[in-house]
Amino acid sequence: ADDDCDGRVDEDSAEACGTPGTCSEGSRACVGGALAECVPDVTPPDEVCEGTEDEDCDGAVDEDCPCTPMGSTRPCGDDRGECVAGMQTCEGAGWGACEGAVGPSAETCNGLDDDCDGAIDGIVEACGVDIGACTTGTRTCTMGSFGACSGTSPTAEVCDGVDNDCDGVVDGFTRACGTSMGLCTVGTETCTGGVFGACSGAGASTEVCDAARADEDCDGASNEGCACDDGDTRACGTCAGATETCDLSGTWGACSRTPATETCDATDEDCDGTTDEGTTCGMCTQVNNGSRSYLFCFDIQRSWSGARAYCQMFGYDLATVEDATENNWLNSQERSLFRNNELWWYGGTDAAMEGTWVWAPTGMTATYFDWEGGGEPDNGTSENCLSNENRANPEWNSDDCTSDRYFVCEAQGS
Repeated sequence: ADDDCDGRVDEDSAEACGTPGTCSEGSRACVGGALAECVPDVTPPDEVCEGTEDEDCDGAVDEDCPCTPMGSTRPCGDDRGECVAGMQTCEGAGWGACEGAVGPSAETCNGLDDDCDGAIDGIVEACGVDIGACTTGTRTCTMGSFGACSGTSPTAEVCDGVDNDCDGVVDGFTRACGTSMGLCTVGTETCTGGVFGACSGAGASTEVCDAARADEDCDGASNEGCACDDGDTRACGTCAGATETCDLSGTWGACSRTPATETCDATDEDCDGTTDEGTTCGMCTQVNNGSRSYLFCFDIQRSWSGARAYCQMFGYDLATVEDATENNWLNSQERSLFRNNELWWYGGTDAAMEGTWVWAPTGMTATYFDWEGGGEPDNGTSENCLSNENRANPEWNSDDCTSDRYFVCEAQGS
């Protein structure tokens, strides 16, 4: 209405309008009794996150900004374990990158908190293999070291039909075998199916009594238990020149010799078990008593040592008397071949120790005596050689060794 009756309606009825902030004030007119829309001088722009101005003129500074004010900083990141915290700066579009921070990494077994979760190590991982005798399990890292695997671990391979070392191969390994002693050689043997096969080296064999004296059974000794070696020979039997030969078993073979003509040499050349029978032995008469051969020398006289030397020319020695039977036989032969009551040298002497009589041909101490009168005559004198006086009952004497006497020789091996 034209309240002031000046012909104009609502003149001078406009009022200020608009928003605070950086916007310019506007105005709105009264039209038809009502205020019209506010017409500002500047249209509000979008809010800028700069910390001081209300650019969108809504009465609030930096509303809906992700950070404020610009250029401000704040800590960022994690400083636990191996992580290092950084700093962020407020920028127009929000908080900038976290500068200087060291972030987490995958946890490893090193005694450090790599993933910055507040726990050091503690990793549990699978371990072992499901091969052969092995089984898988787990192991836990504690203070930089993994503990034992809870599964079954490999062991040294043994010959038992099991893959102990869990390499996918059952047995199949070799080992040294045998010995280098004697004729044996070291070799190898292979385990298959829990059993070792044959040794590739040369093995032991039965010991034989070979001439080379090899160690066939590889025990460090040669030809043990052998009485002789293969090819060895030795004299045998009563036949002169007879020999027997050893074989590989260490046994002496049969005694063999081709008979020859008998001669006076204290051996049995004709292999009949009797020595020198029917032979001529110098100035002596050969007589056998069973297999034994004697020479009765009554066509020649010698001292005791001379008589020994004469006997030895034919392989004989002065007679030894072992018992009364032999003594009586010798005495009877002396009486039948020659005169009675003569002295004959035998092989006894006590020259080494007075009163201790030994048989010089054998070195054996005499155990049988037939002394004249029952005891040794002339003991303690220089009469140190034994003679027999061929009476009806023979009697022995200790006689002067230098005296010439008849003598009896005996083939000691007969």
